Amino acid sequence: MNLPFGKIGSISLCLLLAGCSNTQTSDFYPLAPAGNVISSLGNAVSGVGFHRALPTEYVTDITEDQLRYIETIAVVIPHEHIQSPTLALGAGLGQPIYAQQIPIIAQVEYATGRRFRWYLNPILPDIAMALPGGIIVINPDVMAGHHIDTQIFFLFHEAAHHIDQHTSLEGQIAATQQAWLRPAFELRADCFAAKMMAQYGVPPNRIIYALMAASGNNPRTASHPSGQERIANVRACLQ
Repeated sequence: MNLPFGKIGSISLCLLLAGCSNTQTSDFYPLAPAGNVISSLGNAVSGVGFHRALPTEYVTDITEDQLRYIETIAVVIPHEHIQSPTLALGAGLGQPIYAQQIPIIAQVEYATGRRFRWYLNPILPDIAMALPGGIIVINPDVMAGHHIDTQIFFLFHEAAHHIDQHTSLEGQIAATQQAWLRPAFELRADCFAAKMMAQYGVPPNRIIYALMAASGNNPRTASHPSGQERIANVRACLQ
C-alpha cells in the first residue's frame, strides 16, 4: 500500500525464510521499457539484495510539519531497537509481538541497503503502508496474523515504493496526473518483493502464496490491481 499525505539484525533473512541459495541474476529487477513514465522514477535497484554494508539513511522528501503529523497517528520504532532487538523487549512499545517483528524489519533494511523510518499503528487496516519521507507504517497485530513469508513480502513491497521513488514528490505528481500509474506502482512493488525473496532462495510457489494469503481475493480499485492481477504479475516476474 502506498498512500500520499492527506489520505491517510541478528537473525538473517536466510534463517527467517528457512533456507538460502546463492542464486544471482544479471537482470535482478527488470526495468520499465524506455519512454515509460515509471522508468524515470527510480531505476537504481539492480543487485540491491546483495548489499552487505550497514543501511544508509534514506534521503527523505518530507517536511517537519508532515513528520509531526505522522507522529500524532503512529508510534516511532527507534533505530536502536532495530539494531538490537533485545532493547525492544523492554521498551513497552507493544509487547512481545513487536519484538518478534524487529528482526524482520532489520533484515529488510540490510537486504535493501536502505534505512527507513518505521512506525507502529495498531488501527492501520493493512499489514503496512509507505508514506513520503522514507516512512513505513506497520500494524503489528495484522502483521503477526500472517505467515512470515507474507510479512516479509509486504515489507519488501513497501520498501520498493521508496526505492523506486513512488512516494517522492515526482512520483506522487505523476500518479495524480496519470491515474494508471498508481496500480502500476503496486505491480512494480510486488515484482520487487518477489525478486528479493527469490534472491534468498524462496521457491516461487511460496512467494506467490505469500501474496495470495493477504491479497488474493481483493477486487480491483482505483489505486490497486485485483488480487488475481497481482498474482499473475508476480508469476510473470519470477519466470
